[in-house]
Amino acid sequence: MSQPTLLPLLSLVERAHRTFMDALDQRLQRRGRRDANAVQAMIAYHLGDLELTVGELTERGLYQGSNVSYNLKGLAAAGYIRQQRDPNDRRVVRVSLTEQGQTLRAEVGEILAEFSALTDAASLNAIEPLRVLLRGLSEARGV
Repeated sequence: MSQPTLLPLLSLVERAHRTFMDALDQRLQRRGRRDANAVQAMIAYHLGDLELTVGELTERGLYQGSNVSYNLKGLAAAGYIRQQRDPNDRRVVRVSLTEQGQTLRAEVGEILAEFSALTDAASLNAIEPLRVLLRGLSEARGV
Protein backbone atom coordinates (compact mmCIF):
# COMPACT_ATOMS: atom_id res chain seq x y z
CA MET A 1 0.00 0.00 0.00
CA SER A 2 1.51 3.32 -0.99
CA GLN A 3 1.83 6.20 1.40
CA PRO A 4 -0.83 8.40 -0.24
CA THR A 5 -3.50 5.72 0.38
CA LEU A 6 -2.20 4.53 3.76
CA LEU A 7 -2.61 7.78 5.68
CA PRO A 8 -6.27 8.35 4.77
CA LEU A 9 -7.00 4.71 5.61
CA LEU A 10 -5.31 5.01 9.00
CA SER A 11 -7.24 8.20 9.70
CA LEU A 12 -10.49 6.48 8.78
CA VAL A 13 -9.72 3.48 11.01
CA GLU A 14 -8.94 5.82 13.91
CA ARG A 15 -12.16 7.79 13.36
CA ALA A 16 -14.18 4.58 13.08
CA HIS A 17 -12.73 3.33 16.36
CA ARG A 18 -13.47 6.58 18.21
CA THR A 19 -16.99 6.72 16.75
CA PHE A 20 -17.61 3.10 17.69
CA MET A 21 -16.46 3.66 21.27
CA ASP A 22 -18.58 6.82 21.59
CA ALA A 23 -21.65 5.04 20.19
CA LEU A 24 -21.11 2.07 22.51
CA ASP A 25 -20.71 4.38 25.51
CA GLN A 26 -23.95 6.18 24.62
CA ARG A 27 -25.85 2.90 24.23
CA LEU A 28 -24.55 1.65 27.57
CA GLN A 29 -25.64 4.86 29.28
CA ARG A 30 -29.10 4.66 27.69
CA ARG A 31 -29.39 1.18 29.19
CA GLY A 32 -28.48 2.58 32.61
CA ARG A 33 -24.91 1.25 32.63
CA ARG A 34 -23.01 4.12 34.17
CA ASP A 35 -20.55 1.98 36.11
CA ALA A 36 -18.67 0.71 33.03
CA ASN A 37 -17.24 2.68 30.14
CA ALA A 38 -16.96 1.46 26.55
CA VAL A 39 -13.39 0.18 26.98
CA GLN A 40 -14.38 -1.78 30.09
CA ALA A 41 -17.43 -3.17 28.30
CA MET A 42 -15.27 -4.36 25.40
CA ILE A 43 -12.80 -5.97 27.81
CA ALA A 44 -15.72 -7.85 29.36
CA TYR A 45 -16.93 -8.82 25.90
CA HIS A 46 -13.51 -10.15 24.89
CA LEU A 47 -13.04 -11.98 28.19
CA GLY A 48 -16.22 -13.95 27.67
CA ASP A 49 -16.00 -17.34 29.36
CA LEU A 50 -12.20 -17.24 29.50
CA GLU A 51 -9.90 -16.74 32.44
CA LEU A 52 -6.97 -14.60 31.30
CA THR A 53 -4.08 -12.62 32.72
CA VAL A 54 -3.45 -8.96 32.00
CA GLY A 55 -0.54 -10.10 29.86
CA GLU A 56 -2.75 -12.41 27.83
CA LEU A 57 -5.24 -9.60 27.19
CA THR A 58 -2.45 -7.32 26.00
CA GLU A 59 -0.81 -10.08 23.93
CA ARG A 60 -4.04 -10.46 21.99
CA GLY A 61 -3.37 -6.94 20.78
CA LEU A 62 -6.59 -5.51 22.13
CA TYR A 63 -5.28 -3.23 24.86
CA GLN A 64 -2.12 -1.70 26.25
CA GLY A 65 -0.95 -2.99 29.64
CA SER A 66 -1.47 0.19 31.66
CA ASN A 67 -4.83 0.77 30.00
CA VAL A 68 -6.07 -2.74 30.68
CA SER A 69 -4.88 -2.70 34.32
CA TYR A 70 -6.69 0.59 34.98
CA ASN A 71 -9.90 -0.66 33.37
CA LEU A 72 -9.75 -4.04 35.11
CA LYS A 73 -9.65 -2.20 38.43
CA GLY A 74 -12.84 -0.40 37.43
CA LEU A 75 -14.49 -3.65 36.37
CA ALA A 76 -13.50 -5.29 39.66
CA ALA A 77 -14.81 -2.34 41.70
CA ALA A 78 -18.15 -2.58 39.88
CA GLY A 79 -18.34 -6.34 40.47
CA TYR A 80 -17.98 -7.37 36.83
CA ILE A 81 -14.81 -9.45 37.18
CA ARG A 82 -13.14 -11.62 39.76
CA GLN A 83 -9.39 -11.55 40.20
CA GLN A 84 -7.41 -14.50 41.52
CA ARG A 85 -3.72 -15.03 42.03
CA ASP A 86 -2.32 -17.81 39.88
CA PRO A 87 -1.47 -20.72 42.24
CA ASN A 88 1.68 -21.46 40.20
CA ASP A 89 2.97 -17.88 40.10
CA ARG A 90 1.70 -15.54 42.82
CA ARG A 91 2.81 -12.50 40.76
CA VAL A 92 0.23 -13.32 38.10
CA VAL A 93 -3.41 -12.32 38.49
CA ARG A 94 -6.04 -14.14 36.46
CA VAL A 95 -9.34 -12.44 35.70
CA SER A 96 -12.73 -13.81 34.70
CA LEU A 97 -16.26 -12.47 34.49
CA THR A 98 -18.72 -12.72 37.34
CA GLU A 99 -22.41 -13.35 36.63
CA GLN A 100 -22.86 -9.58 36.58
CA GLY A 101 -19.98 -9.38 34.09
CA GLN A 102 -21.61 -12.00 31.90
CA THR A 103 -24.77 -9.87 31.88
CA LEU A 104 -22.72 -6.85 30.77
CA ARG A 105 -21.11 -9.00 28.07
CA ALA A 106 -24.53 -10.10 26.82
CA GLU A 107 -25.66 -6.46 26.66
CA VAL A 108 -22.59 -5.55 24.63
CA GLY A 109 -23.41 -8.43 22.27
CA GLU A 110 -26.93 -7.01 21.83
CA ILE A 111 -25.52 -3.55 21.14
CA LEU A 112 -23.06 -4.97 18.60
CA ALA A 113 -25.98 -6.72 16.87
CA GLU A 114 -27.83 -3.37 16.77
CA PHE A 115 -24.78 -1.72 15.21
CA SER A 116 -24.53 -4.53 12.68
CA ALA A 117 -28.17 -4.05 11.71
CA LEU A 118 -27.51 -0.33 11.14
CA THR A 119 -24.57 -1.08 8.85
CA ASP A 120 -24.79 -2.00 5.20
CA ALA A 121 -23.13 -5.42 5.41
CA ALA A 122 -22.66 -5.61 1.64
CA SER A 123 -20.34 -2.61 1.74
CA LEU A 124 -18.17 -4.10 4.51
CA ASN A 125 -16.04 -6.21 2.19
CA ALA A 126 -13.00 -4.33 3.48
CA ILE A 127 -12.11 -6.81 6.20
CA GLU A 128 -9.28 -8.50 4.29
CA PRO A 129 -7.52 -5.22 3.42
CA LEU A 130 -7.81 -4.23 7.09
CA ARG A 131 -6.24 -7.54 8.11
CA VAL A 132 -3.37 -6.83 5.70
CA LEU A 133 -2.99 -3.37 7.26
CA LEU A 134 -3.01 -4.86 10.77
CA ARG A 135 -0.36 -7.44 9.83
CA GLY A 136 1.85 -4.72 8.36
CA LEU A 137 1.48 -2.47 11.40
CA SER A 138 2.10 -5.41 13.73
CA GLU A 139 5.32 -6.18 11.87
CA ALA A 140 6.31 -2.53 12.14
CA ARG A 141 6.05 -2.63 15.91
CA GLY A 142 7.85 -5.96 16.14
CA VAL A 143 4.95 -8.23 17.08
